[in-house]
Formats: sequence, C-alpha cells, structure tokens
Amino acid sequence: MTPQDFIDADSLYLDPVAGPRTETVSLDPASNVILGRSSTCDIQLTEDGSVSRRHLAIWMRSGRWLVQDKGSRHGTYLNGQRLETEQVTYLSHGDMLSVGPFVFRVRIGEDQSMFATTTEDMRRSTGHIEAIGPGELDNLASHRLGLLMNCAASIHAATDEKELARSVLNAVIRGTGFTRAALVRPVGSLEQVEVIASKTPRGDDETRDDGAFAFSRSVLKAASEHRIVRLRDVPDFAEAKSIIDLGIASALCAPIRVGPDLFAFLYLDSRSRDSHIESDAAAFCAAVAQMCGMAMANIQRHELEERQQLLEGDLRAARAAQMRMMPPEEGCRGGVSYAMRSLPGRGVAGDLFDVMALEGDRVAVMLGDVSGKGMGAAIIMAMTQSALATVLHEHEDLVRAVKIADRYVDDHSAVGEFVSLWLVLIDRGRREVQFVDAGHGYGVLRRASGELEVIQSNGGLPLGVEPSRLHRSDVLRYEAGDRLVLFSDGVTEQARADGERFGLDRVLSVLRYSEGERGDVAGVVKALFEFSEAEHLDDDVTVASIRLEG
Repeated sequence: MTPQDFIDADSLYLDPVAGPRTETVSLDPASNVILGRSSTCDIQLTEDGSVSRRHLAIWMRSGRWLVQDKGSRHGTYLNGQRLETEQVTYLSHGDMLSVGPFVFRVRIGEDQSMFATTTEDMRRSTGHIEAIGPGELDNLASHRLGLLMNCAASIHAATDEKELARSVLNAVIRGTGFTRAALVRPVGSLEQVEVIASKTPRGDDETRDDGAFAFSRSVLKAASEHRIVRLRDVPDFAEAKSIIDLGIASALCAPIRVGPDLFAFLYLDSRSRDSHIESDAAAFCAAVAQMCGMAMANIQRHELEERQQLLEGDLRAARAAQMRMMPPEEGCRGGVSYAMRSLPGRGVAGDLFDVMALEGDRVAVMLGDVSGKGMGAAIIMAMTQSALATVLHEHEDLVRAVKIADRYVDDHSAVGEFVSLWLVLIDRGRREVQFVDAGHGYGVLRRASGELEVIQSNGGLPLGVEPSRLHRSDVLRYEAGDRLVLFSDGVTEQARADGERFGLDRVLSVLRYSEGERGDVAGVVKALFEFSEAEHLDDDVTVASIRLEG
C-alpha cells in the first residue's frame, strides 16, 4: 500500500448503513471534528450509552483523512477491527466505521464504485421469502465436503477484497447449481448496493451493467436480519414484474459479517426453472459466506496494520525533518536566552520555531503553525522557515520577509494548507520588539515585575490564505528582565473529556507565578497534560519563552 492508495483533498461522507436513524455526515477538507454523545461535540450521536461523550475524531492533514479513537469506552471499529485508544490511522474509501450502534460507510470524493439499484418489492414478495433454519444448514452432503475444503483454501489465500470476491463467487457457482452470483455491499437504506464483483454464465462481470442482476430489496432486508434466506416461486406473484421479466426462478442471499458488522451480501439467482439447484445449496452457501467473513477479517486486519505502518513511517520521517530545523530546547542567540518545547499531537507537529542572531544587537524569533501534519506539513514548514531566514539575514525587514514567505506558501501548498506566524525582531540597543502577527494571535509579555500583558495585534491573515493582502508590524518597548512568551493554538484549544478547553486564562495563571524562561515553558506544558489527563495531546504544541535584555 502506498500514499497513492488514498484520495487527496476530497470531501468525506459518512453514509449510515446500520443503527439508529441518522443523516449522512459531510466533512469538507478543512474539517477537524469530534463525534460523540456530548452536546459539545461537532457531530452529536445521541444514543443510550455505548457512544462515549467524546468518542472519536476525524480530520484531514496533507490531503489524507485520519481517524482517532478518543478513549471511548466501547471502542471505535474500522472494518471490524477495534482501534487502540488514541491510535491514529488513515481512512480509505469504502471503509466501514462503527461507533456504538452506528455503522457508517466511508465515502471520499467522487464515488467511482459500481452500483445497482435494488428492486422495490417490499410489499409484494414477503410471502415468498423464507429464512433457512439451522437443520437445513447443517445438512451438507458429506461427499461435497471435499469441494468445500478446496474452496476454503483459495478463499483464505486471498490477499485483497477483489481476489477474495472472485474466489467466493467461483466457489458458490461450483457448489450450488446457481448460474449467477454476486458479492454486493449495502449502501444506506438498501435502495442501492455496491457491486464488488459478479459472475454470470458469460464470465466475470465487473463493469457497470445494471441489467445483469435484479436485486430484491426485500430479500436483502430479510438476509440482513437472518443467517440466510431463499426467494422461491417468484413467477407466482405477478406484480413483481421487473423480476419476472428477467426470468428469475429462485434466489439465495447470505449475509457476510466481519465481527458484528454486516460487510456484504452473497447473492445468487437462477433464471432457468430447469436449473439443477443442489439440495444442500443453502448449507454450502452459508458455509462459504462464513469463510468469506473470516477471510475478510484477516485481510482488513492486515490492511489496517499496513496503514498504520505507512502512517508511522510518514510521521517518523516528518518528525526527523522537523527536529533538524528546530534549535536546541534551551540556548542563547545574539545575547538573547530562550527556552522552548515542541510536542507533536495526533500526528507530527507542523509547528516551526527558530531564533536567529542578526547583525548588530538584533535577534529574530519566529513561531508558526502549519495547518497540515505529516510529511506535507514538514515540507511547508521547512520552506517557510528557510524563506523567512533568507530575507531576514539580507534585509532585516519583517514585513518584506512575511510578504515573500506568503507568496511562497501560496505557490507551494495544497488546498487548505496555510501558516499562522509570529515573527519578531528584537533590537537590544533600543529595547524594542518589532513583530508581525500573521493570524497567530498568541503572545504574552511577562514583565520583570510579574505583570502580564496579552499582546493584541491585527498584523494580517495567515500565510497562504490571500497573498495580495498586506501585513503590518507593531512595536512594543520592554525593560531588561521582561520575557516574551509565544505559543501555538494547540495550547489554548486542548480539550479534556468533558469538552472544556485549556484556554488563555490557564496559560496566564501559570505565567503569573513561573520563574525564568525555563519555568514558563515547563509550567505551561505540565499544566496542559494535567488538564487534558491524556497521554497524547490533540494538536501540535509549541511553547517558547524569550528573555529580553538590554
């Protein structure tokens, strides 16, 4: 599996497949949402308790959709596999996502799957559908067990969904007497099904041909409620014209489950009343459906592991690139001492931070937050940091540096990617701090006296949003011993289980009593983890404290 297996920069839809009635959830690429029972969640799933208050998070970073279980009590299941608490993994088109009793099919971007419309026979055919009992299902002729075992070998050797579907369809065609078979996936209310694969006397049929099968909606509904059902004596109910016109004489439908979730239907029919349907066809079909469910569980488990390995490799590479760009956590540049911590949240930090000594008694400091995560965010971060450093070393002009970096980000970033930035120029000779706040908004001046001043500015939009807009700089005076504390929005927006956010007031409470730049940083980070009561933070966090000297 490669990154190309995932669809970039497309909206995501969660189509309800099973569970309490709910509408399709639509998320655009800029979404970063929490789903759960609490009214504070972005998407509320009301239910009797198996949905946690803050159950899971879904967001897009660097063109890929990700999902994370938020420590839910009853778990989040992706394709039948339970996600570990705080585990982040990619979402892919066609995934089945289970949240308590809610089961959603993940749809990303323009759906290119093959669909077939089911036949509306709900009021006409129920008298001709029967659930097949355990006695008949146990009645598999002993002389055909060898055939079933041979089929089992090919089913369990399948390495992906398409290969599995072909093996299953070949097995049921050989073992039941039915001439046509299809593996279909439920979509919403069963008015449509996604055709994974089909097989007819003409051979494999994996192209769009809605006339190839007439899928009975009542049969599918009954199969979703029983182990396996049979449609018989179809020609006797004249109203079901669309089925009769195709000459369907009999049909079987078996549900295929992966864990507790309905994954697909195995649908067989015969258009000839003279077809020789084996007496134990239902038992054979049920056995194949059960093997298919177990094989699909193995395939999905391996696929989830591959996704996780891909994500972790991407994050390790991005984190390594980021750390090469970061200065040491404590140091002194141009006579200005500082302390900082940069922590990745769910994913890898897209934050940037640097301290640069310039000519004379000037020192530049930058702290920014890239909207993405992973390797894409790391690249944007590195480009932005390099562009700013180059201009500042040549011109020491903040507004010019921001303008050039703004255009650079706009030219090289994907849709929805931008950089919020605090860019500072410390003039030790004048005891002045000139700064541009490009949509960042988090800066506090801690006076040597202990007084705190939240820095207010309207320097402009984040980089990459609208490069034609101008940024402006502001200036503040300082005294020796004052400290400038900067931090990313991952600090104030960190939430705990009840949905309450850390906020600016808690930052100020820490800074009011902290000592020195090291104490500022350590105090904020410690308070943040104590507040969140989580092993991992929701978002990237960078905190920096710079001592201002004359």
